[in-house]
Amino acid sequence: MNLLIKIKPKDPRSQHFLGICQRHAGNLDSAWASLQTALALTTADAPALPGLWLDAGLLARESGRWDAALELLGNASMAGGRIGHDAAIEQGRLLMGLGRRREASACLEDLLARAGQNPAGNLAEPAILLALMALTDGDLPRGWRLYAQRFRAPPSMLTLVRHDFGLPMAQDIAGAAGKIWVWPEQGIGDEILFASVLDDAIKAGWRIKLGCYRRNLSLFRRSFPALDIVALEGLQPAAIQGECSHQMPLADLVARLRPDLAAFGVPHAYLRPDPTAVAAIRARYDAAWPGKQRIGLSWRSAQAAPKHKKAVDLAALARAAATPDRILIDLQYGDTGAERAALLRDHGLTLYRDPTIDPLGETDPVAAQMAALDAVVTISNTAAHVAGAIGAPGLVLLPADDGLLWYWFQQGDTPRWYPRLRLLRQPQPGDWASVLADLPAQLRRITA
Repeated sequence: MNLLIKIKPKDPRSQHFLGICQRHAGNLDSAWASLQTALALTTADAPALPGLWLDAGLLARESGRWDAALELLGNASMAGGRIGHDAAIEQGRLLMGLGRRREASACLEDLLARAGQNPAGNLAEPAILLALMALTDGDLPRGWRLYAQRFRAPPSMLTLVRHDFGLPMAQDIAGAAGKIWVWPEQGIGDEILFASVLDDAIKAGWRIKLGCYRRNLSLFRRSFPALDIVALEGLQPAAIQGECSHQMPLADLVARLRPDLAAFGVPHAYLRPDPTAVAAIRARYDAAWPGKQRIGLSWRSAQAAPKHKKAVDLAALARAAATPDRILIDLQYGDTGAERAALLRDHGLTLYRDPTIDPLGETDPVAAQMAALDAVVTISNTAAHVAGAIGAPGLVLLPADDGLLWYWFQQGDTPRWYPRLRLLRQPQPGDWASVLADLPAQLRRITA
């Protein structure tokens, strides 16, 4: 690459390619300089200019150059074909992340309006972004209507897995000839969240056969004994097709039962941990730390993007939660050994990891552990959903930008899904300091 630059230093294509390579290597400042050189060398009528605008706009967004990113993506969005479509999508994403929601909505609505002029674009992409904005704002009727296009979106936007086994979609649940096959389309946390409507489905007398991730199976079977629940892993289509006449994604069941905010009612705990396991863990912790409050912590997410915006620094979180009469307990999934060692070395704080509990294993023992604690403090991840669903007291720390997932909604300090969680929101994007400053008082409140 360097040789190419030496041979053709005034060739914008060489500078463009160099900038892309530098970006992938993580050298963002060098990449920005190279792409700026490429832009300066590219004539206004060059066919490669829209693609250069798009790449430079993506780099500007990644490196925090917001104004430059909006200008470059705006320029690229005026081009036709796939480049113009992709640039408009990324411009809408950026405006959403900056909290400029009206501008983001206008950008994406314009993209939908120009659909006939740009057959190269996937209309599900702007529809899904508009759906997520509407859902976050609490406009559930519009959000659910747009969200129905989600299975047409590319995997880069939504990671969805279909388990419909070729059955027709259920339109009239009560009048279906056989059982309705209901299946999750996203991860463990979403399955737990959306299971909040299952008690209502049972009360309505709907005949449902529920597909469930194996990790959640024992907890779900105990919690919903009236339902026929099977593990998804290794399930053969014939086992479903012979018993069920129609199918429905679990998210669509939520849309049926929670069509607007008024349909939520008063939340309740709906997952039931094993009481024997809860008592055993509580007795073990009582013996180890008599008279101490037990506070569980989780600080990062395994979700793809935007996990970096959801995560909080462990040391800052532990310092905010720690008092002499508390024991801090590690609820974080994944290997946390190095982080716990650094916390002890640098701050003198111990974060206990229970060797009998695997947060990446079955959810049942994780739920029992949380039920044995005095409170859970977590970001938006699976730990938040488990704590909320079992009715554990807890604090959920939420970002203010596009790291905010729609089901926490844009406002409010109590979630509509869970009875004993409180939401601590960033006042501005990236401002965890204000959240952590408020955390000690909020934690005293829920553990008093």
